[in-house]
Amino acid sequence: MRNELLSIGRFARLCRLSVKQLRNYDETGLLAPAHVDTGSGYRYYTAGQARDALTIALLREMDLPLAVIARVLAAGPAHRARLLGAERDALAERISRDRARLGMLERLAEDGLPGYEVTVDEEPERRLAVVRASGTPQELGGRIGECVARLLPALGRAGVAGEPPLWGL
Repeated sequence: MRNELLSIGRFARLCRLSVKQLRNYDETGLLAPAHVDTGSGYRYYTAGQARDALTIALLREMDLPLAVIARVLAAGPAHRARLLGAERDALAERISRDRARLGMLERLAEDGLPGYEVTVDEEPERRLAVVRASGTPQELGGRIGECVARLLPALGRAGVAGEPPLWGL
């Protein structure tokens, strides 16, 4: 049995991982050693575990969280493809946002910081009634409708006539 097992150091070199990483992967349940010596606590791996170790290293290099990597390793081929596709889509979205920020930085570097003109103006005194809701940007229209549906009856019960415009923040 000893001939089939690789020490943690040898396995780490084989998979281009550190011993510290392998210990962490064991502690988190991501990649358990094939055998742990009960007397010394030394960890041993098999060559068959190299595929998972190399996959973990590759996905960590792409900054995937360990929890996602664990799901990828545990998934069947079809589900694995969906998980990796979702990570690809999230990365594409981050790249798109980063490109937009890069463009903004380039414009600021070329044209300088924008100048803002600030004016102070007098506004008439207003009484406000407030209702609150939260949601995603996709839910915004529905949330506004819900707030108006709660606000107008509340104003009526208080004997206050609501005057246009309704403001939202």
